[in-house]
Amino acid sequence: MGLLDPTTYFGGELKIDVERARSAILENIAKPLGLTPEKAAEAMEAAWAATVARSLKAYTDITSNTTLAAFGGAGPFVACKIAEAAGVSHVVIPGLAAVFSAFGIGFSDVAHEYEARLAAPNDAFLNATLEQLTERAKRGMFAEGFDVVDCRIDKHLQVDEARVDLLDGTLPPNLSKDARLTLVLKATRTIAHAQMHGKFGGQRKAALAHATRRTLSGGSWVELPLYRVEDQVDAVQADGPCVLEEAFFTCRIESGWRFEINEARDILVSRA
Repeated sequence: MGLLDPTTYFGGELKIDVERARSAILENIAKPLGLTPEKAAEAMEAAWAATVARSLKAYTDITSNTTLAAFGGAGPFVACKIAEAAGVSHVVIPGLAAVFSAFGIGFSDVAHEYEARLAAPNDAFLNATLEQLTERAKRGMFAEGFDVVDCRIDKHLQVDEARVDLLDGTLPPNLSKDARLTLVLKATRTIAHAQMHGKFGGQRKAALAHATRRTLSGGSWVELPLYRVEDQVDAVQADGPCVLEEAFFTCRIESGWRFEINEARDILVSRA
């Protein structure tokens, strides 16, 4: 509670009604549990962090090398609390955290895959089916804005559960007459990928505090330093407790943690 600023949340474009939020917590959580809204908000946060942490530990083994990636508009919010609950000591917040999933598409080539059963196990049907799939690939890649001649074409034959690469227009020898044959063709257009740069570690300048943010911490209201990512002109670092904010995400850096922003505007949050 208090971590989000209604005037800056989502770049100031999405208004938060603080009183309605407080009322919702009061009526649905605080009163049934006999808590104040502040205590209820902290209990909600702790329960949520514990639930996410349990899911992470159920999904994978947490080791000293485990790093938590926090992205999306809400991912970094209380990432330190989740990391603490999961036993993780490092959190990475990508420079384009709020649109990280969309940005990730830029690392993926454009590909279409097609498949069809062979009507009969002979080379004539194989080549006729290959022509059909190639025509579908031409249309599919044209819709993407590419010519299929500029694409890599991979084709293989699925023989029951086995995969057999096709080097020419002939079926492999000694096929069982009862084999289930499926021709698979994949057209891939390689695109230019974004280049990553920047690294963590080394000497960093002290981050520039923008202002303060009044927020709940340890059951009481405190004024924490507020660092705006956009205001940092160099690779910088600062210790928690504090609030780190960008136009589309807010993150509370807990006591015992620190953040570092590198040249690529990626952020590493680590146990101090």
